[in-house]
Amino acid sequence: MSPDTDASTQLKVYTTEDGRTIIEQSSSAAIVLSADQILTVINELRVCYDYCAAWKEPRQQ
Repeated sequence: MSPDTDASTQLKVYTTEDGRTIIEQSSSAAIVLSADQILTVINELRVCYDYCAAWKEPRQQ
């Protein structure tokens, strides 16, 4: 994945009246997530972070 170099692209995050969260990068690219889906994403990211942190630790012998 390459970093976004277009300064005009802005990420918008907002919540709908029914409690869903919208992540919008442009008018044609939006993701709609429920609270449960957001928690799932957070938990998956935490697992990935913990795995990477453990992998980077020097092995003790």
